Amino acid sequence: MTLITGIDLGTTNSLLAYLDEVGIPRLSRDSHGDFITPSVVCYENDNVHVGEVGKMRGAMGDPVFREFKRGMEENRVYEISDTKVSSLELSTEVLRYIKDSAEKVLGEISHATVTVPASFYQPARVNTIMAGKTAGLPLDQPINEPTAAAIYYATQENLSPGKYYVYD
Repeated sequence: MTLITGIDLGTTNSLLAYLDEVGIPRLSRDSHGDFITPSVVCYENDNVHVGEVGKMRGAMGDPVFREFKRGMEENRVYEISDTKVSSLELSTEVLRYIKDSAEKVLGEISHATVTVPASFYQPARVNTIMAGKTAGLPLDQPINEPTAAAIYYATQENLSPGKYYVYD
């Protein structure tokens, strides 16, 4: 089966949606059974924890990174204690976690798209694609979040004719 996915790599939370066998969009659960994964990465010794586990480990004092998507344009480097990591590396960890969780249930992802804020400049877009490819995702160009929303609503059968606006 061809598995087509769309990923929202969010500042606070991330998720993956896919088209089922008849083309209906569905949300994928992460390895903890949640549809939404906190965009949090925690480093504990040689282990990397993403999502809820990362949040819990952070509460125990391990280095935890949040809101790193804001640094994607310049690939900002963050440092907590002795742990130094870039926005690109942190985004890669979140994307890898979401990809691996989805593939355990759905099979290999054959195509993926990542949404990005419309305000992302080219360096942030390139870094987002690099993070996805490093995570093992078959990515092309990212899609602006408002454009993705407009495409979704444009495909709805019960949409009445008229003008529609997408606010992001």
